[in-house]
Amino acid sequence: MTTETTIEAKNTQPSIMANLRQGTAAAHKQLEKSSCFKRLFANDYQIDEYASLLGYFYGFFAAIEPTLFKDLPTSYRDSLKHRQKTQLLKKDLEFFDKNTDDLAICDSLPPMNNFAEKMGVLYVLEGSMLGGRMIGRHLSKHFQTDIQPALNFYHCYGENLDKEWQAFSAMMNRCFDDAESTEHSDILAAANATFMGLQAWVERCMSAEQVAEAA
Repeated sequence: MTTETTIEAKNTQPSIMANLRQGTAAAHKQLEKSSCFKRLFANDYQIDEYASLLGYFYGFFAAIEPTLFKDLPTSYRDSLKHRQKTQLLKKDLEFFDKNTDDLAICDSLPPMNNFAEKMGVLYVLEGSMLGGRMIGRHLSKHFQTDIQPALNFYHCYGENLDKEWQAFSAMMNRCFDDAESTEHSDILAAANATFMGLQAWVERCMSAEQVAEAA
């Protein structure tokens, strides 16, 4: 009887992806309030604002990905390494003649001390691609010019976006649905730290630009 009760409780436990959606909702919503993201859909959004946003992203991803994709478990290394996006951002920035060597790199990173924390971080970075598809389409229409060479990041997986997200979700569920509560806590804490870290970073970058323009 004890065994049956345990199995039943185990089977009705929310998936790690469901826990992440719920547990990061507040931080996600707060990030979206940052003016650089709200401006994306403004009628007077300028192309130089988009170039600046790509630079903010580059500084964040370029800081995180070397640690994020280092020393991954062998069984997942090949299925995760194609999810790196720093080079896509670099390609987008080349469209605007931006030298990435001149860009600021984030110096405050979310925790990535173990596989669980790394996957919490990657949950946020991968999830951003879902909204990215809509943003990419909007920007193409808004600017009414050919900016496809500057949409590699937002069109990351192209027609395979849904398939890639489903594969990532399945891997997360497979790895962590039956994991210890401490691993779930690590994943959730790292995901929230990523949302909050990105918000702090873009706001810091915007402030630095405003100071530079006023000088």
